[in-house]
Amino acid sequence: MVLLDNAYLNSAKVDLDTSKVAGMGTSPNLKGTAYYLWDGGYLYMAAEITGDPKLEATGNSPWTDSAAFTFFKKGEEQVEAGRIVVEPMEGTFQFSNTNGTACGSNLPAVGTTAKISDYSSEVAYTADTVKGTYIVEARMKFDSAAAGTQYSINFGALDGQNHAVIGDWGWAGPVGGTLTLSSEEYIDAPTTVAKYTPELDGVKDKAYDASISHAVEGVTYNFLYDDSYIYLYAEGTMTVDATSYLNITLTGTPVNAGVITSEGINFLIQPFHNPTSGVVGNVQTWQKIGDGQANMGSNLASGASAATEFKITVDGGKFTAEVRVANATALDKVVAFCKRRLQCRHSYCR
Repeated sequence: MVLLDNAYLNSAKVDLDTSKVAGMGTSPNLKGTAYYLWDGGYLYMAAEITGDPKLEATGNSPWTDSAAFTFFKKGEEQVEAGRIVVEPMEGTFQFSNTNGTACGSNLPAVGTTAKISDYSSEVAYTADTVKGTYIVEARMKFDSAAAGTQYSINFGALDGQNHAVIGDWGWAGPVGGTLTLSSEEYIDAPTTVAKYTPELDGVKDKAYDASISHAVEGVTYNFLYDDSYIYLYAEGTMTVDATSYLNITLTGTPVNAGVITSEGINFLIQPFHNPTSGVVGNVQTWQKIGDGQANMGSNLASGASAATEFKITVDGGKFTAEVRVANATALDKVVAFCKRRLQCRHSYCR
């Protein structure tokens, strides 16, 4: 089964150019997006096509649903270029065109129609007969694949049911866009909060990097938890002003029709509060939420929380803030997170 994982979704992509239609008919509902990755000398591509595809074998080749990916090495289009056409409804694919011998060594001979099942490490597909959607994935070996190398690309789809070719299918020239291979390795971001008890010192423990994080308008938020607390570490830049603060809301679930039915806490982090008092920063509660409000945030206080519950450091406009929020039922809890940053009386929320 092919799934569009986060690596694809966070990499280069090209939408199917539905303004370009060829063939014998039209396909008004067809749409798609292709995503690209690379490593180890291979270019990887995956595309999700939806709209009118007929999700069974048409038996009417060449009018069969398919997706085409074409690559031309920039500056050497006549030496290193290749195209692969995947026909998921037929369970077949073709390495249909090539220039030179420096690409496609992992694929069958040019013009050969091969079974996807015979090349399962090179090509794969998934079809959803209810949604009318298919996803194809393939990889092509390129001798030149290395950080900084550029490739022109084409991406097209064929609607077998309506006998229409959509997007950039042709072999004549690269018109769909340009890819530059990055040296940055993709690391899948954590999606859950890790269990760890950090030292509350305003310094980012390594455990935070293994846990979920959010970045909003120049501030990054990281989370940890243990059996008694949820820990929030935030760092970023803000205007040095006593009226600058982060407004944080943590709530348990469920949330029914916008109404929170369990505990929650809304609190403020003020990195530059009382700048002349000798005490850096402040954390204070703003609102307790829900029926179970005695649990979440019971260690924080309105006005000013105890210094044992947070640590803030500042360096000019840069700051770090680490806060622990009491939560007696932290284990296996789904917690919603909202943040608002108020800076010199101008607020915005993401």
